[in-house]
Amino acid sequence: MFLIRMAFWLAVVVMLLPADSSSKNIDVGAEQADVGAIEAIGAARAALDDLSGMCERRPAVCETGQEALQAFGQKAKYGAKRLYEYLDENVDGEARSGAALPANPRNG
Repeated sequence: MFLIRMAFWLAVVVMLLPADSSSKNIDVGAEQADVGAIEAIGAARAALDDLSGMCERRPAVCETGQEALQAFGQKAKYGAKRLYEYLDENVDGEARSGAALPANPRNG
């Protein structure tokens, strides 16, 4: 659900950005769509409402997504733990021994 929300807000931000009028791509014989920010926000909200009801329509998709997010969370937790252990062993040891501190040329 986080990715859906992130995509929604990214789309809203992109729609609100001004467009470069000199670089409009117009196909021959096709009309250019002039969509305002209000229509784009309304369409994005309708799409988000449709996606939020997906778990009711297809529960297997939501169960699989939840399992994938749990696996991702466990991997992130394990990676953070390993990084903490690495930094704890290497950075604290160097700071205590003074090896990580550069020599001060002013002190001679």
